[in-house]
Amino acid sequence: MCQATAQPDWPISRIEDAVRPTERQRAALRDLRNATTQAGQIVQAACPTELPLTPPGRLATMQGRIDALRQGAQVLRPALVKFYGTLNDEQKARLNRALGERRTG
Repeated sequence: MCQATAQPDWPISRIEDAVRPTERQRAALRDLRNATTQAGQIVQAACPTELPLTPPGRLATMQGRIDALRQGAQVLRPALVKFYGTLNDEQKARLNRALGERRTG
């Protein structure tokens, strides 16, 4: 989790290519890009520089990471919902196909 958040895996350029956003949608996409950065920073801040040696310490570290993921999702969700809500049905279908191809391809 900590290594993955150093470079968030949000394919913003791929989303942009698939959706071909209007100017209004570009603003929402910029907000989504900013939210992904902010969420990644929240999660990254919860990553320890050293792993605790004791089981209770490790559990506390794990709880901190889970809390950070929750906070990151709370930052990300409104921007994602806003952007997705601006899309028409054709754009949503293209986006879903593009992201589905990414998982299988």
